[in-house]
Amino acid sequence: MSIHHAIVPLRLIFWGGLLCVLDFSISSTTTINGQITSGYKFDFLNDFLGMLLVTLGIYRLMQFQLDGSYRVNMMVVFAVSLINCLIAFMDHFVFDTPMPLALLMTMFSIATLVATILFCTAMLQLADAYGMWNSSVSWRFTRLLVIAIWVVPFGLLNLLMLGVLLTGRSFHFNIGWFMVLALLTMLVPLVHLFISTSRMKNEAEQAPVMGG
Repeated sequence: MSIHHAIVPLRLIFWGGLLCVLDFSISSTTTINGQITSGYKFDFLNDFLGMLLVTLGIYRLMQFQLDGSYRVNMMVVFAVSLINCLIAFMDHFVFDTPMPLALLMTMFSIATLVATILFCTAMLQLADAYGMWNSSVSWRFTRLLVIAIWVVPFGLLNLLMLGVLLTGRSFHFNIGWFMVLALLTMLVPLVHLFISTSRMKNEAEQAPVMGG
């Protein structure tokens, strides 16, 4: 299978990811005694459409037949993407989240972090298999950023949230202006993920045309 078959899926993931990141929405809610009970939200740069594009791209990349764990990694990423499509669709509706659903959503946030590592690993495997060394180096660094800046802090935060939900205890902390620095830092893996995706697409476009 030619690496040129990866060009369109990588484009789908790139533009779908941008739709998920950029947010321009309107919402309407119904409130009773200060509690939001129902409503809707519409995102002009629709996250649901973005996740559909990402999931389609992942499905097409999953068709590459590589040795090792590539296909297993992509199958896990694909399954997580499908569930994230459902979550993005549910985000159009505003409702009081029941405790079991809140627990599931928190646990799934951890699963999404793991799937992000698996996706970076799969793209690294694909780049190595087709000799795209610039992309390989880029994905290796992206994976390192994802683990250090996303998985470790967000993983711990989600575990803390699970504890809060299970015990019913509240937890508050105020980091003040440090929040701005933290948010900017959290953008670094996302930006580099887009860079690696674009770099791999460009390198695939420049690869010699082969049969398959």
